[in-house]
Amino acid sequence: ELPTMLEEIYMSGLMDDHIDEERTSLERYNLLKFMKLFDDAQRKVYPKCEKFSILFFVIKMLHVKVYNKWSNKSFDMVMQVFKDILPKCDETVPWTL
Repeated sequence: ELPTMLEEIYMSGLMDDHIDEERTSLERYNLLKFMKLFDDAQRKVYPKCEKFSILFFVIKMLHVKVYNKWSNKSFDMVMQVFKDILPKCDETVPWTL
């Protein structure tokens, strides 16, 4: 559901009545951030991963952190373990808060 929802929002943002030159710098910045989220919702954490997109992984990990009342330090430590065991994810997943 998440990718479909993001795609609908993304497409409505691209097809609005604004002309690009009329967009404020904040609107452009927000659109770029959203496009990154949309891309992260489509990309896998690693090539053969079938269950998690990058965005879903980050959301899931933050949910676990909040639900279990982890400190930022403990969360960062767990994320470092994932970083160490997952293949070539350094550039795709935000590993610390």
